[in-house]
Amino acid sequence: MVRLIIFLIRKRLGLGKYELFRFDNQKSPHSCYYFSTHGLKKVWSNGLITPSSASLNWILNEECAITPVDWCEAAAIIFRMHAYVMKQV
Repeated sequence: MVRLIIFLIRKRLGLGKYELFRFDNQKSPHSCYYFSTHGLKKVWSNGLITPSSASLNWILNEECAITPVDWCEAAAIIFRMHAYVMKQV
């Protein structure tokens, strides 16, 4: 059931699976978000991935605006995520 809800939210926002995006009004321009199969995840500027504290009510609100991250910047973010994981090993 959770996967269906996440799928419907992603489709409403026009996002693909694991597509990175930013909220237009967020404080830090360096962090971004994506929907995994289990919920909304936040990617910090150092590559750390944590569950997001953004509420689904806010995401579905008409005032909530998002901007997808372009592919070049997304590649750099994914590289930082990989580097963070490799440092932990």
